[in-house]
Amino acid sequence: MVADNPRAMTPPRFIVPGRLHFLTIRTVCRMFKLVPQREVVRVFEYLFAVSAQRFGMQIHEALCMSNHFHALVTDVEGLLPKFVEYLDMLLARSLNAMRGESGSVFEKGYGQIEVTSDEKALEHAVYILANPCEADLVRRSRHWPGFSTLKMKYGESVVFERPKVGLWRRAAERAERKRKRTRNAKREAYRGKPSTMPERIEFRLERPPVHDELSDIELRAQ
Repeated sequence: MVADNPRAMTPPRFIVPGRLHFLTIRTVCRMFKLVPQREVVRVFEYLFAVSAQRFGMQIHEALCMSNHFHALVTDVEGLLPKFVEYLDMLLARSLNAMRGESGSVFEKGYGQIEVTSDEKALEHAVYILANPCEADLVRRSRHWPGFSTLKMKYGESVVFERPKVGLWRRAAERAERKRKRTRNAKREAYRGKPSTMPERIEFRLERPPVHDELSDIELRAQ
């Protein structure tokens, strides 16, 4: 059966384990759902690390803007779509819970480019880390207050603690609170609630599989 409007169909994604990808994930209608407030940054970095570990993603570079984020990753196990779906779900539920909102946060589709050369890998890495400068938001990338791997070194690990914001509640509990509480009161009700997520998660920045002749320091300098 052929769809009446072929353009409405999402093109198939060819997922092969071990491939290097450049990802772009955008918020719905380019809304500023990821504005780098302290609490939002903590939620993003924690859930990004949780999702990467769960699906075996090697993260080479990543940066979160106010209405989208980019990442250069190696999909070790061929689970890229599940990684993106899981991360989007957790972020949407967490941000909505934090703000007392509901509804979609991210677009259904996401940008995925398979990286097939060393030079393209470097090009994408530079684009990711320089994105705030390209958008004229800061003069230097290191000044961007949002999540970024710029200041990390390859092979370096950091530990992110679970934010003191509840990730989600049971539907019945949410409905009851919606009837009884105002929007501001509801937001406070989600803070500091128990969660089944780990209290701490380790995030490691991996060297991209390019330019083997260069040391880690030399490659990062590029």
